[in-house]
Amino acid sequence: TLDSLSTSALSGFGSPAQNPFEFGEVVTSTPPASDYHVAHQISQQDIKHATTLIRDEVESSQHPNVAVRSTADCEIGDLFVVNGYHPLLIETLSKGISYELGKVVKHVQFHDKKHGGGLSVRCQDGSSFKSKTLICTVPIGVLQQDEQQQQQNEEKYRANTCTATSHSHSAPKAASTAATASPAYSDDAAASSVVSTPTAAIEFDPPLGEEYNQAISIFGPGAHNKLLLRFKEDDIFWPTESPQLNCPDPRFQWHNLHAYGVKGVLVTHIWPPFAFGFDSLSNEQVLEEVLTVLRSMFNIQLPQPVDWKLTRWDKDPFSMGSYSYVKAPSTADDVAKSLEVLMSPFGTDANECCFFAGEAITARSPQCVYGAFLSGTSAAKKAGALLLNQQSSQN
Repeated sequence: TLDSLSTSALSGFGSPAQNPFEFGEVVTSTPPASDYHVAHQISQQDIKHATTLIRDEVESSQHPNVAVRSTADCEIGDLFVVNGYHPLLIETLSKGISYELGKVVKHVQFHDKKHGGGLSVRCQDGSSFKSKTLICTVPIGVLQQDEQQQQQNEEKYRANTCTATSHSHSAPKAASTAATASPAYSDDAAASSVVSTPTAAIEFDPPLGEEYNQAISIFGPGAHNKLLLRFKEDDIFWPTESPQLNCPDPRFQWHNLHAYGVKGVLVTHIWPPFAFGFDSLSNEQVLEEVLTVLRSMFNIQLPQPVDWKLTRWDKDPFSMGSYSYVKAPSTADDVAKSLEVLMSPFGTDANECCFFAGEAITARSPQCVYGAFLSGTSAAKKAGALLLNQQSSQN
């Protein structure tokens, strides 16, 4: 199903208003000389060299390398996760661990030594948990929100009916529970289900304070949404072996999952600034925008997808974006100072037992799953070291 597919988040740029071409019109001729800036004259030799590089890349893309990699090939660069991260990471890392889902954390209370140290976590359903350490991996966009902002975001979220909508021409899908991180709703169930969607703002006691809030403030939550399209195999209209499809419209780009064994599926990457709210378009209108571009690209009567799924990560109260980015005019020194703060434990003076982690809190591979994994591993090691030190001092 489309719900099981996952691809890593990427950053993107370009405004539709600056697009000199109409939708997916294929450009085959060289732009007139007047379109070039005088300061950047391009010679015929430069054009021939660029053309050769493009031709070589196009030819190599006709036969994408989709071989399964072994764990020994860990330094081979970027990889594409076809079946999602659940079987790759979550199922593997969660073995032997006790965990609970659907628990919306609302309050974190740190205790001093005379009250036993450690911390307490209180959830929206009234349940609570006590622990000696805490690893907090909520997205930066959530960490930045206070309760009032979260309620405003929640109203916008409900107005858009859902975070991610799945459609099928054969049978509608049932609504998932409201407490999941990425709920998927059918149109008929969305209205009743989304009303109970909880807010995700977390109150820390003591508060994070100026140092941590300043460190968090240089980051912003980016938006990279996706529209997944599944067609019947007999209706496939694109080059089946090309892993990627591009067009002059800066809003869209496509990943061809059919080339990787996921039959009949195109993933539409939707880039900023259009990815932020889709210019207030409904889910169905966004679908039509994408299909219009594809019709223009291939100049055909496009078949209707049998299933489709649209994400709205920038409106999801549990995400508030797809990935982090560094706000202008922050410098490299600003980022280094912020990471130093965010990688340090938080709590009371005598009880610093909370460790932050995530794709934003890493100097290596930010915005990526690998960076998030490294950050989480580092936080876990620090938490483990703290527990060992506490145990040694008690002995």
